[in-house]
Amino acid sequence: MARKKNFTETVESHWDIEGLAQELCEAAWHKTERDRYDRMIGIGSYESIAENAEDTVSKKEWSEAKKTGFEYEIVDDYLSALAEIVSEKGMCVKKAVGPGRKEWRPGPVETLQPIGHVYGTYEDGECYLGQYEDATEEEMKAMGHRIEE
Repeated sequence: MARKKNFTETVESHWDIEGLAQELCEAAWHKTERDRYDRMIGIGSYESIAENAEDTVSKKEWSEAKKTGFEYEIVDDYLSALAEIVSEKGMCVKKAVGPGRKEWRPGPVETLQPIGHVYGTYEDGECYLGQYEDATEEEMKAMGHRIEE
């Protein structure tokens, strides 16, 4: 598919990337499989994301995709691009309390860390950004992750 030259910039212009990254970082982890945990945030309805995706291709390409029932491929590409942008540019604010003198470290210290791998998906008419960890519950807790049932 032919993409507009500024495809990534157009996708990025639709979102507050740092806000999405931080919201994802604050989401609780849920066990989805044996030794696999996911966390996801909703980013809108499929229809609203499709409207954004339409903005990234020519009108001709969108109408042809719609006519043949393949507009979901453009939406997939849009979600993948958004996930990649959040992965590359997103940072998580991590709070850590470490050893140190009270006058130098009076409370939690905030650091920025890259968010890492993010994926985009949709189900039941809603779109999500998510992350996963292949780890045991003990490993997740050791990493400081909040797990919800």
